[in-house]
Amino acid sequence: MPKTLGVSKAGVLHHFKSKQALLKALISRDYERFAASLNAHRAALDAGAKDLNQAQRELLAYFRAALDDAEGGDLLRISLSLAAMINPSLIDEDSVDLADRWSDVDETDEDALALATARLVADGLWINTILGFAPSEKLTKTLQVRLVAALE
Repeated sequence: MPKTLGVSKAGVLHHFKSKQALLKALISRDYERFAASLNAHRAALDAGAKDLNQAQRELLAYFRAALDDAEGGDLLRISLSLAAMINPSLIDEDSVDLADRWSDVDETDEDALALATARLVADGLWINTILGFAPSEKLTKTLQVRLVAALE
């Protein structure tokens, strides 16, 4: 990484207490980038997709942000995501609020369960895409349409 950045290893480590701290910072930045993409998709759908209900717009925004993220093909970002999956302690809980992700799901609310199911499908698609096992573009679009329709 120092070579990619055009600095020495000591120069990089001067700004971070450890390699673990550097990884945490990179992962945090990557999650912030995903959150920005998600928010941009939310805003676009809120402004232009009046025929969809709020749950459908939220799902579609999440789905599109996940695909944008996975299709970037950036080896560093993919490596960071995999490192965070393998070692969740690398996730800086102050800047990445993943623990709360499922706290709003009411097990008795069918709409909330449908949205949670759709999020998990989007996550599965994201994982398969970054690992190089993405389905065809046609199947991906069909899944997107079906997931949104399931929330009607």
